[in-house]
Amino acid sequence: MKRDQFKTAFFDQSRNLFWVVGPDYKLKEANKAYFTLANINAGEEQHLDQTVLTEALSEAEIKKWREYYNRALQGEYFETEEHF
Repeated sequence: MKRDQFKTAFFDQSRNLFWVVGPDYKLKEANKAYFTLANINAGEEQHLDQTVLTEALSEAEIKKWREYYNRALQGEYFETEEHF
Protein backbone atom coordinates (compact mmCIF):
# COMPACT_ATOMS: atom_id res chain seq x y z
CA MET A 1 0.00 0.00 0.00
CA LYS A 2 1.42 3.38 -0.99
CA ARG A 3 1.72 6.16 1.58
CA ASP A 4 -1.14 8.20 0.10
CA GLN A 5 -3.41 5.16 0.11
CA PHE A 6 -2.52 4.41 3.73
CA LYS A 7 -3.15 8.02 4.72
CA THR A 8 -6.57 7.99 3.09
CA ALA A 9 -7.51 4.55 4.40
CA PHE A 10 -6.47 5.13 8.02
CA PHE A 11 -5.34 8.63 8.87
CA ASP A 12 -8.15 10.62 7.26
CA GLN A 13 -10.94 8.17 8.12
CA SER A 14 -10.41 8.47 11.87
CA ARG A 15 -12.62 10.71 13.96
CA ASN A 16 -9.66 11.25 16.27
CA LEU A 17 -7.45 14.24 15.63
CA PHE A 18 -3.96 13.41 14.38
CA TRP A 19 -1.34 16.01 13.61
CA VAL A 20 2.43 16.37 13.41
CA VAL A 21 4.22 19.54 14.44
CA GLY A 22 7.84 20.43 13.74
CA PRO A 23 10.26 22.19 16.10
CA ASP A 24 9.14 25.49 14.58
CA TYR A 25 5.55 24.74 15.77
CA LYS A 26 4.42 24.54 12.16
CA LEU A 27 1.96 21.89 11.05
CA LYS A 28 3.71 19.17 9.03
CA GLU A 29 0.84 16.69 8.64
CA ALA A 30 -2.77 16.44 9.82
CA ASN A 31 -5.92 14.48 9.16
CA LYS A 32 -9.36 15.74 8.14
CA ALA A 33 -10.69 15.66 11.72
CA TYR A 34 -7.88 17.98 12.84
CA PHE A 35 -8.47 20.44 10.01
CA THR A 36 -12.22 20.46 10.65
CA LEU A 37 -11.79 21.43 14.31
CA ALA A 38 -8.83 23.75 13.71
CA ASN A 39 -10.73 25.65 11.01
CA ILE A 40 -13.71 26.13 13.32
CA ASN A 41 -11.58 27.25 16.27
CA ALA A 42 -9.39 29.59 14.24
CA GLY A 43 -12.27 30.99 12.21
CA GLU A 44 -10.25 30.54 9.04
CA GLU A 45 -8.79 27.74 6.95
CA GLN A 46 -5.65 26.19 8.37
CA HIS A 47 -2.83 24.85 6.17
CA LEU A 48 0.29 22.71 6.38
CA ASP A 49 3.46 24.67 7.19
CA GLN A 50 1.39 27.19 9.16
CA THR A 51 1.95 27.71 12.89
CA VAL A 52 -0.35 25.76 15.18
CA LEU A 53 -0.01 28.45 17.87
CA THR A 54 -2.54 30.74 16.24
CA GLU A 55 -4.10 33.98 17.40
CA ALA A 56 -7.30 32.00 18.04
CA LEU A 57 -5.62 30.62 21.17
CA SER A 58 -5.34 32.52 24.43
CA GLU A 59 -1.91 33.19 25.92
CA ALA A 60 -2.54 30.42 28.49
CA GLU A 61 -3.46 27.96 25.74
CA ILE A 62 -0.39 28.88 23.70
CA LYS A 63 1.82 28.33 26.75
CA LYS A 64 0.17 24.96 27.49
CA TRP A 65 0.42 23.70 23.90
CA ARG A 66 3.99 24.95 23.50
CA GLU A 67 4.90 22.89 26.60
CA TYR A 68 3.12 19.82 25.17
CA TYR A 69 4.91 20.19 21.83
CA ASN A 70 8.31 20.71 23.48
CA ARG A 71 7.86 17.58 25.60
CA ALA A 72 6.85 15.53 22.55
CA LEU A 73 9.67 16.93 20.40
CA GLN A 74 12.14 15.91 23.12
CA GLY A 75 10.89 12.33 22.78
CA GLU A 76 8.71 12.16 25.88
CA TYR A 77 5.66 9.91 25.69
CA PHE A 78 2.61 11.24 27.49
CA GLU A 79 -1.12 11.35 27.11
CA THR A 80 -3.45 14.29 27.43
CA GLU A 81 -7.14 14.66 26.89
CA GLU A 82 -8.54 17.97 25.78
CA HIS A 83 -12.20 18.88 25.44
CA PHE A 84 -13.25 21.60 23.03
